[in-house]
Amino acid sequence: MVNLSNKQIILLSAGMGRRLGKLGKIQPKSLIKINHETLILRLIRILSLRKAKKIFVLVGYKSEQIKRELKKVKNTSIKFVKIKNYSKYGHSYTWYSFKKFWSPQKDLLILHTDIIFNPKILDNILKSKFKSVIGIKSKRNHKLFPKSFVVRTDKKNRVLRIDYKNKLKVFSGEIIGINKISKNTMKKLFEFMRKLFLEKKNRKLSWEQVVDMFATEKRGLLFALKNQTSHWVNINKLKDIKIAKRVFKNARY
Repeated sequence: MVNLSNKQIILLSAGMGRRLGKLGKIQPKSLIKINHETLILRLIRILSLRKAKKIFVLVGYKSEQIKRELKKVKNTSIKFVKIKNYSKYGHSYTWYSFKKFWSPQKDLLILHTDIIFNPKILDNILKSKFKSVIGIKSKRNHKLFPKSFVVRTDKKNRVLRIDYKNKLKVFSGEIIGINKISKNTMKKLFEFMRKLFLEKKNRKLSWEQVVDMFATEKRGLLFALKNQTSHWVNINKLKDIKIAKRVFKNARY
């Protein structure tokens, strides 16, 4: 099994689940239960099994609920980072807000907390020969929506573009919210973000949009694995919860 003890890990968990209606007003998406376990506890369990020593959780909306839930974690250190203006800006700025806690000597693993997935996806990314990987799920046998963020790569798996499916006719797969970024590339990305966010309007951008700009300017630094076909569900709407419960009903991980 892969070893995460030498990685700096951040979980993006500051946002509001507006598309979940009443449920999103009650609790953060990361606290949705799939088969009697919250998404965030399941994710931390997967990371802990891979020897994660310390995990940074970036919180905003109803953060006290998340903090109470994570008191259940025993063998991994949890560090909470409260994001100001989480409702005003996009999660690209949440990511950038982590810069002051970043250890330049370590590679970074960034995960969303509103996803549920087969850990094989994570292991493949971590074992990859590529130092910086934007996680995607193959478009094969996978239903995509017009507003799904997708990735176009070249023959060498280099990320060329990230955009909505209805804007990219040729693409390799859908963004899944699991990214591995090397320390050298992260340094360049943080500097790119710093300049971009001098204009406050850019702070509203999603991380996918910012990384697309970065990948366009800095060709050859980011890669994607095009053959990831294991189960993965992003929880955005109530129907996604039903899908996740069905897909992961008999999961042993």
